[in-house]
Amino acid sequence: MISLQDATRVSSRSPFQRLLRCFTVKGSVDVDQAASLSGASPRRAPGPRLGDLFRRGGRSFKEVRGNPFLFFQDLVERHGSVIRLPGGSHLIAHPDHIGYVLRTRYQNFIKGKAFDTIRPVLGYGVVSADGELWRQQRRILQPAFHKQELAQAAKVVSCCTGRMLDAWSEVASRGEAMDISPQMFELALHIITDFMFRADVEMEARQIADSFNITQAYAAGSLWKVARNHPRSPFPRSREYQRALDTVDAIVHNVIDERREQGASGNDVIAQLLAFRHPETGAPLSRRQMRDEVMTLFFAGHETTASALAWTWWLISEHPEVEARVHDEVDRVLAGRVPNWDDLPQLQYTKQVLQESMRVRPPVPVYARVSVEEDEIAGYRIPPDTMVMISPYVTHRLPEFWPDPERFDPDRFALDRIQERPRFAYVPFAAGPRLCMGRNFALMEGTFVIAMVAQRYRLKLVPGHPIEMKTMATMRPRHGVRMTLHAR
Repeated sequence: MISLQDATRVSSRSPFQRLLRCFTVKGSVDVDQAASLSGASPRRAPGPRLGDLFRRGGRSFKEVRGNPFLFFQDLVERHGSVIRLPGGSHLIAHPDHIGYVLRTRYQNFIKGKAFDTIRPVLGYGVVSADGELWRQQRRILQPAFHKQELAQAAKVVSCCTGRMLDAWSEVASRGEAMDISPQMFELALHIITDFMFRADVEMEARQIADSFNITQAYAAGSLWKVARNHPRSPFPRSREYQRALDTVDAIVHNVIDERREQGASGNDVIAQLLAFRHPETGAPLSRRQMRDEVMTLFFAGHETTASALAWTWWLISEHPEVEARVHDEVDRVLAGRVPNWDDLPQLQYTKQVLQESMRVRPPVPVYARVSVEEDEIAGYRIPPDTMVMISPYVTHRLPEFWPDPERFDPDRFALDRIQERPRFAYVPFAAGPRLCMGRNFALMEGTFVIAMVAQRYRLKLVPGHPIEMKTMATMRPRHGVRMTLHAR
């Protein structure tokens, strides 16, 4: 059975080698094997044969290396919206089928083994846990994302973005180019740190982020690196990888312990975790549970938003008509002042730009669920313990729901047009009961960052700078996004 990281792995090797390997990894019972054992003849979903994985559909290796999800698109075009892959995993693309997995039968399609390769880092936090543990965690954390807390978070976003823009002024005055991608990651890091901890832990947060990059490289890097770090591997665990995990654990535990000693109160994340008591036993969360929640929210709260913003600046730069409309709206609504929570509904087009960016370049381009019991999707049998993959990148390009899908058009998300599409045609935040609880936070943060940068600057891509995808835990620009700043 393949893992989420196997399904999204990209490296310097051919993407077809990567995809071929991950589709043929064993670990679940093959449908044909199950049929032969039981004597049954289940209806199997269509899909490529092993040799078909080498087909490129007329695309060059360079083209697919820069965008490996073209391969998934080709599979859907050839085989339909439910596809069985060699090895037994399935890919689904139609909104109705996604809704079935994520909402109708979400209890039968769990995170499970799909998240095994990132659990050494994130543990069993709210993103990766299942069942009653997940429900408990969601109840604990939900107050931190209520409207009144988001209004306070909006002030954090504006303050952190303002400091970043002040630091940009010298670079802009010299006319130098800079890579916007790490700038967005650093900004998102400051924002989530302040939101979660309500304390000055900038140095610790930076160390955690650096350690994340190391662990991601091993989780989403070559199979050799992954094997080297598997608990059952005969190879010694990488010292760099282990040091990164140790650093993360030590920092998070120290921050939590300091807040506990201070008698933390309030609705920030740490306060909610410290205040929790089990309704039946009265027991607090264990140190490990608290660590897993903090790590999960820290990662989800900065990695995905930063990736989305990095791609957004490239897309705006490539579409001057979109940039002009953003500037017009920002100037009209804000008139030079810093945005606050009440401005969000008025920055509708700016928000649409972010939403369209996440359609074209979803931060998490593929995610997975694992079937608990046998199920059926569109008349096709899904055996128990089967990996079912959902690719927002592919679903967001189905032409029956997204006409001219490669065109960047923020008007797709005008309020009247949203109603025209099936509910599950747009799933960058997943959907159903496990819809990302930080969705409104992320949309507010991204909208305000775009608005504040657009107040001061036009960002232009350096001519000739290559734009390719690099998938780790999220989809990042492989070579960054080098841009020049032009004061308005």
